[in-house]
Amino acid sequence: MIKFNTLIFTSRSYEPLETAGGQVPDPDYIKGIIELTIDGQEIITRAEWDLVDQLWAYIVHGGCELARRRSFTTRFPDQPIELLFTVDVATDSVTVELRYPGIGLPAKANVPRGEFIEAIVGAAEPVFRRLIDMAPANRDGYDAVLRQIDGLKHA
Repeated sequence: MIKFNTLIFTSRSYEPLETAGGQVPDPDYIKGIIELTIDGQEIITRAEWDLVDQLWAYIVHGGCELARRRSFTTRFPDQPIELLFTVDVATDSVTVELRYPGIGLPAKANVPRGEFIEAIVGAAEPVFRRLIDMAPANRDGYDAVLRQIDGLKHA
């Protein structure tokens, strides 16, 4: 089971994106959290907050690479944390891994590639639709990510 949860920083605390109200104070710096758990293994936790819209865009781009059966690596937008999606073509699976370079053991889990792509689509689409309301100045960029998501639905 793959579970994504998105929280956004509003005023003084993190709130689930779907219940957060109003517009973000700074559309260029939308602080938030993407929690990711795969089969009970926490990959991304509340400790790894960052620029949530940008990180989601990176994850969607990673999903596009997975659809092409290519591995993907990125760093968080504002931290030296690495997120890796490593494809195993023989088993049609992907290892999802979070690394703090030079520090400790990585958090990782293996999941069927198609299932992970579907989870990205299912979680990312409502995030970007909600962000259009909360940060309308970023609509063009969010619409571009939504087009990528639509492409993943048919991949």
